Amino acid sequence: MRTKGITAVSVVQWKHVLFALVVTLVAFFATTAEAMMAAPKISPPPPTGSILGRIELVPGVPMRSCNVLLAGLQLSTKCDNEGLFRFDKVPIGVGDLIVTGEWLYDNKSPKFRVGVNKDEITNMGTLIVSHYGAIHGQVINADPEHLAAMVVTIEYLGIAAKPNDKGYYVLDRVPPGDWWVILHNIWYGPSPTQEKRAIVKPRATTKKVDFVLNPPVAIQVTPKTSVPLAVGKQVTSLAKVSPIVNIAGQWKSNIGLTYSITQQQNNFQWTVMNSTEIGNGTIKGDVVTASWKGPTGIGSSQGKITVDAKGNATKIIWNNNLQFYR
Repeated sequence: MRTKGITAVSVVQWKHVLFALVVTLVAFFATTAEAMMAAPKISPPPPTGSILGRIELVPGVPMRSCNVLLAGLQLSTKCDNEGLFRFDKVPIGVGDLIVTGEWLYDNKSPKFRVGVNKDEITNMGTLIVSHYGAIHGQVINADPEHLAAMVVTIEYLGIAAKPNDKGYYVLDRVPPGDWWVILHNIWYGPSPTQEKRAIVKPRATTKKVDFVLNPPVAIQVTPKTSVPLAVGKQVTSLAKVSPIVNIAGQWKSNIGLTYSITQQQNNFQWTVMNSTEIGNGTIKGDVVTASWKGPTGIGSSQGKITVDAKGNATKIIWNNNLQFYR
C-alpha cells in the first residue's frame, strides 16, 4: 500500500508540473506572436515608370529651356536645347503633364494627359504647345518700278516675302517670338537695309511693321572744291564717304566664348568656337545689329563698335551686356 501511495502522489505531481509547463509555453508563444504583430512592416517601394518626349513651339522649332511638370506629384524638369525632357521614377497612374515657358503669351499652360505603367517608358513623342503668327506691313514711298527689287526677310528664320505693287507684304508662318524684320533694297539711301523689331504672338498678325523710305536718290557726287591742275584744267573733289567698319576676324568675349566673324560689305556672319551657335547681321556706321541661334536659344541685339585712331575695330559693346574685344 505504501508503494502504491507514493506512485499515485508522483503521478499527480507530474501532472501539475506538465500543466504548468504547458501554460508557460502557451503564454510565451502568445507574447512572441503579439510582439511580432506589433513590429513595423517594411513595405516594398511603390511601382514606378518613366516619361519622355519633345516640346516644340511650332512644328520644327524646339522650345528651349521650357519647364515641364507633373500635376499633383511635385515632379518637374527642364527641356534641353532640342526641347527634349525625361522623368524617371514616376508613380504609376494617369495624370496631367503641364508645359510653361517663354513665348506662350496667353498665360495658359498647355496640358497633356499621360499614363504611366509599371517599369515601362511612356514616350509622348513631339508635343506642339503654340501656333504660328504672321507679320504684315508696307513699304512706303517706294517707286512701283523699284518694288520688284525689294524683299522683306527674317534672316534668322529664313523667311522672306516680296512687296506687291502697292508696297504691302506678309510674312506668314512666323513662330511666336521677338524678331528683327529686315528690308533689303538697292534703290534708296542712305543704307541698303532697314530693320524693324516685331513681336509675334500665336494665331495673330502683327500689323503695321512699315518701312518708310526717303525719296528716291541716285548715286550722287557732291562738288565741294575745285583743285587747279598744272595744265590749267580743273577737277572736282568728291564728298567724303564714310568707309564701312571692318569687324572680320576673331573676337574674344566677356562670357568666355571666341567668335569668328566673316564680312561682306555691311553684312556679316559669325560662328562660335566649340559651340553650335551661328549669327548674322548688318553694320550701319558704328552700329551693328545681329540675330543668332545656339545652345542657349535664340536672340537679337544691337551694339556699338569702338575703333582706334587708325580706324580698326577694337571692341563691340552689345545692348544685352555682351562685349567683344580683340
